[in-house]
Amino acid sequence: MNQSTEQNLDTLAAESQKVGIGQFIETMMKEKGLNPDGYVEKEGHINLSYRNLIEFIEGSVSEKDQEAIRDMLVKIDFANGDIEHYLNFLIDGMLKAMGFDV
Repeated sequence: MNQSTEQNLDTLAAESQKVGIGQFIETMMKEKGLNPDGYVEKEGHINLSYRNLIEFIEGSVSEKDQEAIRDMLVKIDFANGDIEHYLNFLIDGMLKAMGFDV
């Protein structure tokens, strides 16, 4: 990454810190055409939604890890990547942390 790109990422990350992690994820999802209340299809897990993930991150994830999640979403967004893939990765982690099989 060149210096200009790193500065742009730093600026985006700093701007994103102005709102809570839940609002940040929800806004980013809406900007990408994803419904925060939409259901996620995971075998064996009925009525699992992105809202469940957002609430889990807000209530059960350390501030350090919330910052890492925010930073990764900014990087993915900056590279025009697919945040849905990352959110599904986080859902797997949430399910594992809650003792469910994935």
